[in-house]
Amino acid sequence: MNIKRSLNKDILETLSKSGVYMMFRVLAFLFTYLFAYLVVRYFGEGAYGFVTLAFTVLVIITTLSVWGFDINLTKIFAENDSVERHSSKYTTSALISLLTACFFGLLIYLNSDLISERVFNKPGLTPYLKWAAATIPVWGIILMTAGVFRGLKNILLFSIFMSFGRFFLACAVLLVLYFGVEQSHTIEGFPMFAHFLGLAVLFVVAQLMVFRKIRKPKISFDPDFKKYFRSTLPILLSASLVILLTWIDKIFLGIYVEEAQIGVYDIAIRISMFIVFSLDAINSILTPKISTAYYNNNLKAMQKEIDFISKVNMVLSLGVFVMILLFDQFIFGIFGSNFLMGQTALIIVAVGQLINSYTGPVWNIMQMTGYQALLSKILLITLGINVVLNLFLVKLYGINGAATATAISLVFWNCIASYFIYKKLKIRTFYLPAGLRAKHT
Repeated sequence: MNIKRSLNKDILETLSKSGVYMMFRVLAFLFTYLFAYLVVRYFGEGAYGFVTLAFTVLVIITTLSVWGFDINLTKIFAENDSVERHSSKYTTSALISLLTACFFGLLIYLNSDLISERVFNKPGLTPYLKWAAATIPVWGIILMTAGVFRGLKNILLFSIFMSFGRFFLACAVLLVLYFGVEQSHTIEGFPMFAHFLGLAVLFVVAQLMVFRKIRKPKISFDPDFKKYFRSTLPILLSASLVILLTWIDKIFLGIYVEEAQIGVYDIAIRISMFIVFSLDAINSILTPKISTAYYNNNLKAMQKEIDFISKVNMVLSLGVFVMILLFDQFIFGIFGSNFLMGQTALIIVAVGQLINSYTGPVWNIMQMTGYQALLSKILLITLGINVVLNLFLVKLYGINGAATATAISLVFWNCIASYFIYKKLKIRTFYLPAGLRAKHT
């Protein structure tokens, strides 16, 4: 009875906190959508294409600069008495990340003309890249702070720093400056400038909140930190591979198609991400629990929780998928008739995201249970497949080719990862009805 009561309590906690995260993710989605709409309306479709390419560079380089610390901080801060024992790891990690980000940011800033003209053949991209370069150190520290609060199971702050705050503040700054400060219109790459200022505000708030927890910050490169740093390197590899898988299609599009089409494709991708909102929300609270259950050798209870959660996730994801099929024309039409060319790409990617959602939290489980090396191998193979597919399909079919490459890659690596999780841990990540579950077991 005590075990059952504890399990029910865990499920309720996961649902309630996931609900908080999902609410903020929905709001974040709306403000992301609003930011895109404002850029298209006031600066044109081409400008949003430049924003998309600048975001691509920002996300890839920030991931490298963070070193996987954001994920590892979630793991260690999920432990009991973690603030007292691991506070120096946050401050030391933040210093390393900041120095790395500044180096990469300066490199991109100084070579922004070269990247814009030689790589993408889009000279107008230069000012957008410069603001992206300035944003890298700021966004990296925010991600690490979000990782700390995720480990502490403070889903409200994690949601604000990880998703909601970014585009809420970017929209606010863009509107205030555009309508309130006439001189701001002359700033090159203005949308990325507004995004940078919004993140600068979020950065200050994040640091104020994290140092309320870490009252005596210190830098330490002791043996304990070195051990922690070594455990971070496999996370860096797998996180980098995931980011490349997620964003490399836009790199190929940046090379082969006009900037306006890149913006259309980005909207399609962002709409399709709504399908995995429920999975993302569940992961927000389930991730530290997976780490705790694994190290307490309590995976049977975790399987029961995953069984229930995967059923809820399947129903929600399928519902969103159907809504997208019904209203995709209306959603694209908000941006203008030119964006309707993204309907086919949206449907292709949406199918991939539906299967991604159905396979469950495979990436989080492998990261939190010590299988980062195996995950990296799976992702590396998938990345190779993705690059080859993009290389041929984008040339032939443009944004629809990129969508096909993305969907195939999503399905491949999630299904393979789900198979290995069951093989290694005997954990089933996807939903099965009770009758089939008994046969499967």
